[in-house]
Amino acid sequence: MDKYIGIDVHAASCTIAVVDAHGKRAGLHVVATNGQEIVECLRAIPGQKHVCFEEGTQSGWLYEVLEPHAVEVVVAGVAGSRGPKDDKRDAFGLAEDFRLGAIKTRVFKSKVSPGPKDLSHLEKYSLFPRIHDQYELWICNSSPPYRLSLPKWIWATDD
Repeated sequence: MDKYIGIDVHAASCTIAVVDAHGKRAGLHVVATNGQEIVECLRAIPGQKHVCFEEGTQSGWLYEVLEPHAVEVVVAGVAGSRGPKDDKRDAFGLAEDFRLGAIKTRVFKSKVSPGPKDLSHLEKYSLFPRIHDQYELWICNSSPPYRLSLPKWIWATDD
């Protein structure tokens, strides 16, 4: 069964909310912002995992770490303020919006719907072909700039 996972990411901890395909809340976990701990938490969740978290300073490395462990990983553009900050509410809100297809601004995403057009709202990015069917993506309007190495099939190009 599909599980929709929203992650509210912070420097010290991540709140991971799990919603099933019918919208039932299936779990809530708080783990350290550490790749190994987050992956261990995801592995403990049964079913096909669809993961979503908001764009931020942690999103580059987190995407690379989580992508092999989920059917789909989406980094969502930061939404407008939803009122007072609450990690649990934010994580469940992301999971539910993702389940309903309500994530409108996707920064980059994996397997299910690839394409560089998802980066069109960024001020500056550079895509460099690399060997072995890889691309290197530099996102320059973040501070500091970050680099992702992504499989060639993610990008809708003619080469």
